[in-house]
Amino acid sequence: MRDHALALIVALLIDVALGDREDLPHPVRWMGACYVWWDELFRKANWRVYETGLFTVLFIGGISALVPWFLLGLVREGWTHLLAEGFLLYWCLSVRNLADEARRVWEALKYKRLPEARRLLSRVVGRDTMGLPASEIARGVVETLGESLVDGFLSPVFWGLLLGVPGAFFFKAVSTGDSMIGHPEEPYRRFGWSAARLDDALNWVPARLSILFLIPAALLSRLSVPGLWKAFWQDRLKHASPNAAHGESAFAGALGVKLGGMNHYEGKPYRQAFLNSSGRVCEAGDILRGISLLWMAAVVAGVTLLFLALVVH
Repeated sequence: MRDHALALIVALLIDVALGDREDLPHPVRWMGACYVWWDELFRKANWRVYETGLFTVLFIGGISALVPWFLLGLVREGWTHLLAEGFLLYWCLSVRNLADEARRVWEALKYKRLPEARRLLSRVVGRDTMGLPASEIARGVVETLGESLVDGFLSPVFWGLLLGVPGAFFFKAVSTGDSMIGHPEEPYRRFGWSAARLDDALNWVPARLSILFLIPAALLSRLSVPGLWKAFWQDRLKHASPNAAHGESAFAGALGVKLGGMNHYEGKPYRQAFLNSSGRVCEAGDILRGISLLWMAAVVAGVTLLFLALVVH
């Protein structure tokens, strides 16, 4: 665990420095291409069922774990091995990219470029963004920050700490599968069921541990700790997903805003329960405060990893 903790610190530092470079190859894009290939194959065979969905997510997850494990086995122990493991784990983290995407939306809102803000929001959410007012755009960004803190950072760190690079890559493959095929509507209701349920299981513990990082992060960001705790405790289970509202409710309470409400997906309305229902309506400045909370949570996680590296042998 000590070596994994050190490698995760290296990964976090690389992520802070580089972010997700779209001009470079990325394993998550390869995972996505694999899901597209299998999805198309089973669509043509008219075989999108529970069994083929389970096979798809386990096959892609297994390959995604075995390839970096094999590559890492070719590297000698020592500093070279640590740096190689850190670089592989970096591909599983997305703090810098998430913060950058959120800031781009804020900049568009700041200069009242609503069409651009809607387009940029559509890069990080699955809901329809056409016609959204500024307050709803800001809400979408804050909700994404709260949810993605878990599945884009804390969960890969958790599994990377426990199981090293294979654990983090397996999680990332499952998470990618959930995003691409884990939908409750047809034609993915059966085919994507396994990806969605496995993603729920892998995020379950990190989502509930998120409060341990968000409380000190709120203190460092000078946000409301009592509000964070109250909203988290009352609203953490008010979501169709068993995990999504943990981070979202904490962000809502810390920022003093109300999240949730009506969203549209492919023109169909879906109502989500309000989180921190007594909070105010989101505004553009809440995006910056949310980014600060995200970064401070990452700093707290980094300090925790350093502590583990020093005390665990």
